[in-house]
Amino acid sequence: MAIADAMSELPFRLSMTAIGRLADLLALRGQAVLCLHGVTNEKTRILPHGGMSVSADFLTSLILDLKARRIACVSVAEALTRLRAGSPKPFVAFTLDDGYRDNYEVAYPVFRAHDVPFTIFLTTGLLDRTHPMWWHVLEHVVCVNDRVDFLGACHETSSLRDKALVLRRLDALFRQMTPSQVRDATEDLVASNPSDLAREAAYDFALDWGMVREMAASGLGAFGGHTMTHPLLSRLSADEARTEIAGCRSRILEASGVSASLFAYPFGQPHEVGAHAAALVAEAGFSTAFSTESRVLRATDLDRPLHLPRIMIVNKAQSSSIVRAYMSGIPSALKDGRARLRLPKVG
Repeated sequence: MAIADAMSELPFRLSMTAIGRLADLLALRGQAVLCLHGVTNEKTRILPHGGMSVSADFLTSLILDLKARRIACVSVAEALTRLRAGSPKPFVAFTLDDGYRDNYEVAYPVFRAHDVPFTIFLTTGLLDRTHPMWWHVLEHVVCVNDRVDFLGACHETSSLRDKALVLRRLDALFRQMTPSQVRDATEDLVASNPSDLAREAAYDFALDWGMVREMAASGLGAFGGHTMTHPLLSRLSADEARTEIAGCRSRILEASGVSASLFAYPFGQPHEVGAHAAALVAEAGFSTAFSTESRVLRATDLDRPLHLPRIMIVNKAQSSSIVRAYMSGIPSALKDGRARLRLPKVG
């Protein structure tokens, strides 16, 4: 969330920028799949999905920086082909999760202007307007109010610290809800708290299927699955997860004509994906799946094509130096080293 991220942003930016500069001096340039979400023209983070979004200006500058350093911007399919061939040349593949409307209105013109391919992982219930982008509504309501009423309880949100705590608390509650509970809770948030959001706005942050078909026809846009309602897969039964995963693939084919072979797990960490999701992804007909394990690609990843890593680029990481740091492989190596030595995380 945007506010929570802001509280620890400075140490992160300073350390990652230093690593990025070192990586550039040493010419450490790996192969990576990047994970974005919203792409906006807004300059403030006090807006829905502010912490997860990046600006169009940053996306443009990143593409130009990559090209200036001779790092190829390739499709996910081409990235996998190069990985299988053992090519040592650095590359980046751009992916975007969920299916935000601004992916078409803001990001697509940037990708098209620079002839850069991209893949959007679609949560089909969002595009069908049957499931709300609840995280947008939650962050917006908390950001603009000094108190938030939610399901009969009042939460104090007058200070930055209060807002961060309430966002974490209510986000955790939403993740444990069923789809019908999510819809009811989202409507409760809108109805019970002052904001400039109408009920319909909770369902209108997403792409529509016409936008998907247009981007697919351009030859730059590819599309994969991201479930039907963006649930925490680890808490679903096998049958429930199967419906979410297979239903998503079927709906993408039906609505856009795209036979999706790529999948991205909602949230994406191992404890959020669960033990049975990968098998169900394969059963549904997806050949490749991505997590949010934040590191560069390795040749050994080909042995686990349903658990590929992606580097998430969020608002606080909007810096070419920070992306250079991630692509060097140094941050993930430091993290692995801490884990092996059981050292505490700094900052």
